[in-house]
Amino acid sequence: MVLAGFKIIADDVTPVYRQIVEGIRDAVQNGRLIPGRRLPPTRALARQLGVNRNTVVAAYESLVEEGWVESHTGRGTFITASAAAGGDSPEHAGDDWASGFSRAVEGPLVGGLLSFYRHAVASGNISLAGSYPAAELMPVETFGRAIKATLAERGAALFSYGPTAGDPELRQSIAERMRARGSVADADRIVVTQGAQQAIDLVFHAFAERDDAVVVEEPTYTGALSVLGSLGARIVGIPVDDEGMRPDLLTAALERHRP
Repeated sequence: MVLAGFKIIADDVTPVYRQIVEGIRDAVQNGRLIPGRRLPPTRALARQLGVNRNTVVAAYESLVEEGWVESHTGRGTFITASAAAGGDSPEHAGDDWASGFSRAVEGPLVGGLLSFYRHAVASGNISLAGSYPAAELMPVETFGRAIKATLAERGAALFSYGPTAGDPELRQSIAERMRARGSVADADRIVVTQGAQQAIDLVFHAFAERDDAVVVEEPTYTGALSVLGSLGARIVGIPVDDEGMRPDLLTAALERHRP
């Protein structure tokens, strides 16, 4: 199954996934795709267009959100009856603004991460990849008491900007715990971040340049992949076994890619 007359312009300002969305939408409006027509599987269309499958996945998901198609697990993706009624999608009429996005947000890595996130947060799913804690394990009452006590102690000062590296008392406490475990650390060498994602972002921005090869475990943390993708780094995945990254493949990657 192919979509006739469908082409991708690689150097166009419009992101590739939006070109796919607009191409399918135009085909519906022109009567070349009729209600109930099954679209090609994402892998088949990706091969036809010469793009990454994740880009097609992102396009199909956008079409579902805009009401042009509906997806059924195990059956496929179909043109909806309402899509052929004519006119623009009421939710996204006049969305030419999409062409203004940076090319950095268009790549297959971004499309794959968007798809992953949608599945991870979908109702009824338990994500084993995104590290989403179970709601019943959250220390809501304990955290609430801590916030109340801190507000009573520091008041309005909590709502102002603090030191770039983090609260001095917190940094001192972290340094003391690290020294107790054998690390050589002092508060001046501690930087407090909003979380692991910001820490990874800071490290990669400090050390990685565009087109640099960066070795990662495969599979690895999606948040790391998103930062590396935005930097334009070349991601070199090393498969893992029961003991972690395979040393034989790592040695070969180090010799070949010089990360």
